[in-house]
Amino acid sequence: DMFKEMAEQYRDDRAVEMSLRAMLGISQDKDIKQAWSKWAKANHPDKGGSVDKFVLVKAAYEEWEHAQYN
Repeated sequence: DMFKEMAEQYRDDRAVEMSLRAMLGISQDKDIKQAWSKWAKANHPDKGGSVDKFVLVKAAYEEWEHAQYN
């Protein structure tokens, strides 16, 4: 059923967004792109940040970003 698939996709996209917000430590009213940019600059491995954490949060951001344009 098309509507069921759409509802499931919405829940998946919403879950990705909520997870990314939690990783970035931001609330609903903050802009994800702006928070990601600030977080990435502060936590980049070249600046002493954890490679594993950076890769995880970057992957979540890219998944969220992809969902925004599809």
